[in-house]
Parts: sequence; C-alpha cells; structure tokens
Amino acid sequence: MPTLAGFAYRHSLGLPYSYPDNDLSYTGNFLNMLFKMTELKYKPNPVLERALDILFILHADHEQNCSTNAMRGVGSSQVDPYSAVAAAAAALYGPLHGGANEAVLRMLMEIGSKDKVPEFIKKVKGGEGRLMGFGHRVYKITTRAPRSSSRLLTRSSRSKGATRCLISLLNSNVSL
Repeated sequence: MPTLAGFAYRHSLGLPYSYPDNDLSYTGNFLNMLFKMTELKYKPNPVLERALDILFILHADHEQNCSTNAMRGVGSSQVDPYSAVAAAAAALYGPLHGGANEAVLRMLMEIGSKDKVPEFIKKVKGGEGRLMGFGHRVYKITTRAPRSSSRLLTRSSRSKGATRCLISLLNSNVSL
C-alpha cells in the first residue's frame, strides 16, 4: 500500500517514482517514496517520521470503522478489489469518518502552540470545546462503582493521555 500511495502521489505531481528502500522503517520508507528528490540516500525527519508512525498506529487500531466495514461488506460479494477499495474510499468521504481528521487539524491550528495546550484542555473539560482525534466518543455506562470513581477514571485516562499526546505533537515544531 505505501508503494501504491507513494507512486500515485508522485504521478499526480509529474515526478519520477521513488522506489522502496528496505533500509528504512515502514514509515521512513513511505516518506522516502513521497518526498525523495535526489539520488542521494533519503533521511526522513525523525520527528515527522514518529508523528506519521503514531498516526498509522491510531488508524490501524481503529477497529471496525466505517470504511473497513464498507470494504469487507462489498468484498464479501466477491467483487473485484478495485470496487471494494472504492467503497471504502467512498465511506471515508463523509465528515463523520474521514472528515474527522480535518477536525483534528482545525483543533491543532486553534491551539497554535504547546504553551496553549493546558488552557485548551481546561476549556474542553469545562464543556467549552471538543477534543478531537483521541478515539470515539465515550458513551455513558452504568456500573456498580460510585459515580465519582468511574467519572475520575474516564477523565484521567482520556485527558491525561490526550494532553501528553498534544504536547508532544506541538513540541515537535514540524511543519507539514
């Protein structure tokens, strides 16, 4: 898939193809196939490579999402692979699935810099905004545990991890 994506991207720009380099990591190799411009060995920006690696992990860990379900459903009718991929791509078009990534980028632009992350998280906890890109919404469940302890667990696990992730992304100072 990275080779197909890299070739498609470079073709769309009229650039020659950059072939896979087995000495690079999966993500570094993908960046190589997208952005290599000389015959010299490509060395990916380690911060960008790590950020993209995290993005790939988040996407892989997305469970049975809309596009996966569309591809599996259409593919189960034994259509050709192109039709199944087209169905998955069409599912990504909607704002509640693929458009969610755009919401994350808008949120990061709104935050602006790492020193504004704590203030942003405080607003989100106060109900003045939404934290995007950290999984699906948390549905209310009833447990036998006291309300305060279940609320504390939900808040601490989601917001502390999200805060750390936001700070590390904004610390990287990577411009795309």
